[in-house]
Amino acid sequence: TYSAGVKTACDAVAYNFSRSTLSKNMRRHIDYCGKQDLDKWVNDKGMAIKDSKLVDRLKSYGHKPFDGTKIRRAAYRPFFYQYLYFDRVYNQAHYLMREFMPYPDTKNLFICVPYKFKNDFYAYVTDMTPDLEIVHHSQCFPFYYYVSGTRFENITDYAKNTVRNHYDEEAIKKIDIFDYVYGMLHHTGYRKQFGNNLKKYLPRIPLVKDLKNFWKFKNVGTDLRMLHLKFDRCPRANLGHPLSRPENFRKIVLKKSSDKKTVSVYTDKVLIFENLAIPRYRVNGRTPLEWITDRYQKTIEHGAWINDPCADVDIIPVIERAVYLGQRTDELVDALPRNFEPSDNWFAPRGGLDEHLGL
Repeated sequence: TYSAGVKTACDAVAYNFSRSTLSKNMRRHIDYCGKQDLDKWVNDKGMAIKDSKLVDRLKSYGHKPFDGTKIRRAAYRPFFYQYLYFDRVYNQAHYLMREFMPYPDTKNLFICVPYKFKNDFYAYVTDMTPDLEIVHHSQCFPFYYYVSGTRFENITDYAKNTVRNHYDEEAIKKIDIFDYVYGMLHHTGYRKQFGNNLKKYLPRIPLVKDLKNFWKFKNVGTDLRMLHLKFDRCPRANLGHPLSRPENFRKIVLKKSSDKKTVSVYTDKVLIFENLAIPRYRVNGRTPLEWITDRYQKTIEHGAWINDPCADVDIIPVIERAVYLGQRTDELVDALPRNFEPSDNWFAPRGGLDEHLGL
């Protein structure tokens, strides 16, 4: 089973880099909702952000007071966590995320892929509650799902046995299949050969012919998963001494060289690093450093909702880790088996996943 990520329809209120600021914002939003005549709503975006279905949810579920236990860490965008107020009244849609991440401390893994995306395919892994736009219209495939507090594995025994029988190898575990999939989704040949299908449908995963290559895909997939999950704790690229150490900056700016092979990094207008090599690795067309640039900036929406990831942050390690992520991902992708050879009984789909399954 799989699901889209969380859709709040009021990100400026329901997400924040600071837990305390999120609590303050949500209290204001919730208090304002509680004072409204739901049939004669007085719109004030500086007090509450009303989406098209908020009144319907308030009528259905009632006004719920602020509850700090509903705050959790969430994967808002690639390589960028925020705090999320996870609530069915004040978020527009959870889809199946309540079954995948029922509690703030729930353990899970997700491979997230874009749906009906016109540009080059990509995949992203997270162990946090994913947002709808963690990737484009994200479709998130969890390792576990939960029913009434009981945890189940989302990779079925049928799938596990199919893979084991294919290779005549009983040592293959479900987490190995998960990592094999993540490795395959990064394979240059797979993404090129089936690029048109990946833009229209959810991915289908071939089994390479021999067991040796299966383990190679799996091992690289494991390394990619661990690297991308620990992006905020991974090693830091050796970029030399920064040219300055910014404090209280408002945004990061990147300036590419004329040949588009290197980039210099500024905070506001102050140069920090210059002539850094640009990696091939992209998530939704952006390198990890470009994602950092996109997210680490102070924003104020409707004159009221402040989100400031730059406050009290030493941005130098963040930049160094983002550069390392790009460099190391390129190395790991290059370590995948060069020849992409699916087994003979695998074929490209004519329709979507539901058609393939006969649903």
